[in-house]
Amino acid sequence: MGLLEPDVRHGRGHGETRLIPGGPAITVTSPAQAAAAVSAAAALERPVTLLSALDAAGYAGPGWFAALVDVARADHPDTEVDSILDCGDAAGYALAALRLGFKAVRYDGPATERVAKIAEHYNARIIPDRPVSLDLDEIETSGGDMKAACAHWLQTYPV
Repeated sequence: MGLLEPDVRHGRGHGETRLIPGGPAITVTSPAQAAAAVSAAAALERPVTLLSALDAAGYAGPGWFAALVDVARADHPDTEVDSILDCGDAAGYALAALRLGFKAVRYDGPATERVAKIAEHYNARIIPDRPVSLDLDEIETSGGDMKAACAHWLQTYPV
């Protein structure tokens, strides 16, 4: 996998690549990464989905990721920014994320149907498979230009 190729380790389900509605997903783990993703989307006038790291709800918490997304959105209020918090198999974190207002939560634990029914009450959805995403940790670690990588990614996948 190259730096600008999709991270499909978590993005395949039933033999096909899964993209998500709302704009291509970019995995972010810091305010700088979220800012780069939203800034690139704003420059291209394209929507973007900020995706947390795998199981991030368990170690960073739903509140932290909500704040990260809010700060990134604040600089570009006219840009469509969706978010998905990865809760792994932890139902409690998925429910907390729904109460905080997340409209999409990745959850693949027990009682998925029950959690999905609760999500409907919040006008939200449960996503069982991790979507294809650009992982900005890889770009940042290699010293790459995060905003340029995001722009390339956003232009690669149709909305």
